[in-house]
Amino acid sequence: MSRKCYLIACALMALVLGASSAHATLVALMSFDDTVKASTYVVKGTVTAKEPGWIVDGAARVPVTRYTLTIDTAYLGEDAPTSLTLTNPGGVQLSPELYAPMPEGFIDYPIGTTMAVMLSPTGKGTYAPAGLHQGIYYVTRDKATGAVSFERAAGTATVVNHKAAPAQPLFAKTVYTEAEFEQALSAAAKASGKSLRAIRKPVAGGAK
Repeated sequence: MSRKCYLIACALMALVLGASSAHATLVALMSFDDTVKASTYVVKGTVTAKEPGWIVDGAARVPVTRYTLTIDTAYLGEDAPTSLTLTNPGGVQLSPELYAPMPEGFIDYPIGTTMAVMLSPTGKGTYAPAGLHQGIYYVTRDKATGAVSFERAAGTATVVNHKAAPAQPLFAKTVYTEAEFEQALSAAAKASGKSLRAIRKPVAGGAK
């Protein structure tokens, strides 16, 4: 299924089901190494814009929310872009009475949010976080100590572990220091035959 069709299906599901937790988005359970292996790019950036939009497919017109991630650090990917757009189905106020929520497993990224993202290809020139929220680590700095942490919050999607059923409703919260995150990333890249080379600024005009 293409990324476009996938978003359309998820958005339609959101409109029909609303925010009911009885209907879950199913994704495969992924370890840190799995998300890196599945990624073309691993980058860190800040959400600088958020706007509602539409995907049009024939007669279907489906609401989506688009986020601009302005990238300041590229960990993996020779031609990592300086910015990219993340698109989630739903999250749009269609009218004063009708709201199209995001399906379970998709989350809102407020403007100003800084995060490291493992980006997996979903089509020609399009990317999404590996394993939905499993490929996103929020980056925060302690005001008192200045210490930087990378945190993956507990997941909201029902995660299917194909090695050990049944489905698990959440994946665990994980927190790394900056050094631990970079060490884990280096080890995961090496294990999957990828090279981080040096942590670097993104390349203007890279893939979008």
